Amino acid sequence: MTQILPLTGYRVVDLADEKGELAGRILADFGAEVIRVEPPKGARSRGLPPFAPSGKSLYFAYRNSNKLGHVLDLETDAGRAGLLDLLARAERLEATVGAVEIVLGHNDLLAANFIDDGNRLWLVDWEYAGFNSPLFDLGGLASNSEFPPDQAEQVLSLYFGRPVDDTLRRRAAAMTAASLLRETMWSMVSEIHSTVDFDYAAYTAENLRRFEAAYAAYLEMDPA
Repeated sequence: MTQILPLTGYRVVDLADEKGELAGRILADFGAEVIRVEPPKGARSRGLPPFAPSGKSLYFAYRNSNKLGHVLDLETDAGRAGLLDLLARAERLEATVGAVEIVLGHNDLLAANFIDDGNRLWLVDWEYAGFNSPLFDLGGLASNSEFPPDQAEQVLSLYFGRPVDDTLRRRAAAMTAASLLRETMWSMVSEIHSTVDFDYAAYTAENLRRFEAAYAAYLEMDPA
């Protein structure tokens, strides 16, 4: 039987310097969603040896694997305000989602991961699979596929086997925004680390735009 990691469902914002980065790595390994906040020029630990042949710091890579990334200049008023805004919005979304049922999720339900061979439908690319709330996959599926509201609601109703009430509607909207925020941060990390020939900067900008739209839609349902 697969064991659910003890910190699954927790979110941690990691502001540590090189002396404390390993603590965040350990929290991530135990299931927490750890967001590593770096200044625009990168964390100091990116310049610490030993280095890989590519020139990247193995010191940094080891201590920051399993984390998401976000860039903020905390030396400026705008950067500090951005961090406080990120924390406030993440806390609000988490509170709205509330207690969750933990299931085995795919966690990357892009349209490109569905293959129809004419006889059956295949779901591929389970690289990010793990225990999560079903709302994460349902919200991600609706957002990534750009479902209209009525179709997104139909997916919720089919999964939960009941009509969608206002509480479930708000929870799903909050998780949809959260899933887009995760995708945005994943793309930010890829901008720095990936060697794939892909315009991650444009992908980050697109997902950030979609996150802002999803968050605005969520606020319309839960304006308090």
